[in-house]
Amino acid sequence: MAELPQMPWFPRDYQADTRHLTLEEHGAYRMLLDLLWIGNCKGLPTDDKRLARMLGITERKWLTIKEAVLEFFDESGGSLFNSRVLKEWEFVSRKVEANRANAIKGGKARALKNKQTAPANGAAKGVPNPSETLLTQTHTHTHKNLTETEDDATPLPDEATPEVLDEIDLEIPESMRRESKPKATDLIAAFDKIRAEIYGENMARPWPNQSDHTTAQQWLDNGATVEMVEGVLRGAMAGMQGRNDDPPELLKFFQRSIAGAIKQSKQPMPEGFPERKGGRQGPVGLHADAETNRWDGLVAGYFKDGFWPGMVGPTPHEDGCEAPPELIEKYRPKEETNGL
Repeated sequence: MAELPQMPWFPRDYQADTRHLTLEEHGAYRMLLDLLWIGNCKGLPTDDKRLARMLGITERKWLTIKEAVLEFFDESGGSLFNSRVLKEWEFVSRKVEANRANAIKGGKARALKNKQTAPANGAAKGVPNPSETLLTQTHTHTHKNLTETEDDATPLPDEATPEVLDEIDLEIPESMRRESKPKATDLIAAFDKIRAEIYGENMARPWPNQSDHTTAQQWLDNGATVEMVEGVLRGAMAGMQGRNDDPPELLKFFQRSIAGAIKQSKQPMPEGFPERKGGRQGPVGLHADAETNRWDGLVAGYFKDGFWPGMVGPTPHEDGCEAPPELIEKYRPKEETNGL
């Protein structure tokens, strides 16, 4: 379900439960409730570093108020929830669904009624159709300006026949079509999608960072495409995850990588190479060789803790593994190497 825009709030109930909190603890608690609601009540992280970052305070400051704030939350499945917010979310969700169903039902009923009662030509018999009258007036007025009388003017047909309508070509010419341009929100959505795919849904951001829109728009203005950004982010984040790095919290982390990819996409291809299509360029800059960086992180992580994402195919211990052989040999444990 899409994000619900309005969260019910009951000041009397809130004050009754939180009179013992300090002003600072109130602010943190209220912000976490908002973030839980904005995140479609899928839960908040339990990691202190992430919670502090979401609140915009240092981890040290968070630890001083953590106990008082988290007494209102329950942990389930590795995430934090607030029972009252979940209750209100379920109530509002049911109400929204009921309103949507009623709107669809009412729209169908009105459409059926209009179809049964409306005349074929859109006006009651003997009563002029307003649009028809306007067309006739415009037609007459045009001919009067040409010094012709109303009798000289050729009347407009009352209605086009079905045969004429069938012959009208409603196809929009190719030259007049406009392809929809990517928006900043498309890049932000790609960032969050790839982040969740690689790090897991439980690590999803509750909402974008306030700087993300400006960063994404800057990328688009300089020539980035959605495909290009997805390629950079997927390769870089896979490498980060393989090295057990924390997931990136904002798009700006990849500023240099995207800048390098844009620069590379504008350079002419060497003679004999196929032309680029769709802006699919490998990342450069911060992650100078993202593909190598990606495999390096994945292979290192595999031999360290056994993790290997299924989306990249066979593991280094299986036939058909696509990881570079030199990286497999680089990180393969010595005992395995000696046993070969």
